[in-house]
Amino acid sequence: MLEFNGKKVEILNHQRKEQRPETERSFLNLFVQGLSEGTNDEQLKAMFAEFGEIQSAYVHRGGEARDSLANKGYVSFKEGAAAKLAIEVMNKKQMPDGSYLLVSRHISKRENQVAAQSPTTITNTIEGSMRKTYESNLFVKNIPSEISEEELMSLFKEIGEVISIKMRQGKYFNPAAAYRQYFVLYKDIECAKKAIQRFD
Repeated sequence: MLEFNGKKVEILNHQRKEQRPETERSFLNLFVQGLSEGTNDEQLKAMFAEFGEIQSAYVHRGGEARDSLANKGYVSFKEGAAAKLAIEVMNKKQMPDGSYLLVSRHISKRENQVAAQSPTTITNTIEGSMRKTYESNLFVKNIPSEISEEELMSLFKEIGEVISIKMRQGKYFNPAAAYRQYFVLYKDIECAKKAIQRFD
């Protein structure tokens, strides 16, 4: 059990809210997170070119003028087999700068609408296809504000390799709050399970 200031820390598997049914056709579009700073469209395309013909590659833009490159983007393949292989090879791949890529199927608004209309379809879900990533992602509550991300990283790395630690900052985030919440992403599911067993 892990405690700070006498308060028990809660650690949970982080899961997506939606249970989205898998469509019968193979997927072509990927969502890529964790791009190195300054990565542009051409560089993103080159990263995935070895897996098959790419129809488009686009790095998300942010800022008021929508002209600053973000650390996430989209890649669209011509063949479904290429998209599937790209996920298998590139998801959680360590980059030269030490960061890790997170690559998953991109779910369109249309697919969300179809999912909403088919709530009884449980098997072969998109959630299932990404389960390995989300089962290794933990939601950690009740961390005192004076504890730094570096200290948390050091603590959770005792269990195994940690890809990232991010503080949850939603719409109602209060920087003056005494306790904070974090997402801890391990490289594999077994380490995440061990962390829950040790700290929860």
